[in-house]
Amino acid sequence: MSLNYDISCVKNWRRKLKSKNGQVLFETLLYTFMVIGVNRITEDGFGEIEERLIRYQRIFGPLIIRTNKNKLLIPVVITQNDLRKWLGMKTNIRSMTNAEFDRHIRMLARKHNQLREKQCRNS
Repeated sequence: MSLNYDISCVKNWRRKLKSKNGQVLFETLLYTFMVIGVNRITEDGFGEIEERLIRYQRIFGPLIIRTNKNKLLIPVVITQNDLRKWLGMKTNIRSMTNAEFDRHIRMLARKHNQLREKQCRNS
């Protein structure tokens, strides 16, 4: 199944996609939504999306990293303000209920930890 999205209802979407930061945020959200089970950004959904992003990043690390002037890597936290910029974005991703997401993220964490343990044993 192809990944489809509709950003026609997002305010100033063309301008946002022309900026490097806007495009990085859009692409990050689009692909991360597949993992966290979100299919649209609504005014009511900011808190839940942010919570899912936080839980995901606790396990796997930051979704976006930038470099500062000293070439140090700095994690970028996606906030409700960032989500608000893409209010109205819709995708064909199957959304997950909170219970489904909870089971899903626990399973991903378990597999991730097993893989890390195996890598440590083989090192």
